[in-house]
Amino acid sequence: MPTYPDISSQAFKHPLDQQAEQALRSVPGFDLLAKSFSEYLYERPQQIFLMGNDLKVGPRQYATLYGIYRQCLRDLDMSPEPNLYVSQNPSANAYSLGSEHPYIVFNTALLDLLDEEETRVILAHELGHLKCDHSILIQMSFWVMGAANFLGGITLGLGKAITTGLVYAFYEWRRKAELSADR
Repeated sequence: MPTYPDISSQAFKHPLDQQAEQALRSVPGFDLLAKSFSEYLYERPQQIFLMGNDLKVGPRQYATLYGIYRQCLRDLDMSPEPNLYVSQNPSANAYSLGSEHPYIVFNTALLDLLDEEETRVILAHELGHLKCDHSILIQMSFWVMGAANFLGGITLGLGKAITTGLVYAFYEWRRKAELSADR
């Protein structure tokens, strides 16, 4: 993989991702609310969960994966190093979250399916999300979609009609964020 010293997320961020993110962040107070929500209600409890239930990848645990990870960090000029965890999970998935203390989680089912080059691609994709600072918006989208479903359930569907536009806006942004991370 080529090395990109001093690369900014603006160099690979998809224009539609930039546009959608600016629209979401233009809502007054959104950034402050999202950052506070993310840090106190999601990120800290999730970090505790990860430390207690998953393996933190390092030179002594999953050394091969850690070596690939370190190469990706160098190639994408990522500093400081986000934590990398392996979760024993039968779902083939990986994800990245966190803003103050970012992290990536790789499920064992995904590791079982991939060779080294494919692992590198997935790690680069997740690092792309972190480099683009998608974490806060991803966490907020999970919360908004869950809250919209809950509101729809307790109001016999009336709440869902009200929140549908916001849910679609987050879905649309998420698709565009994936384009940026893929780049």
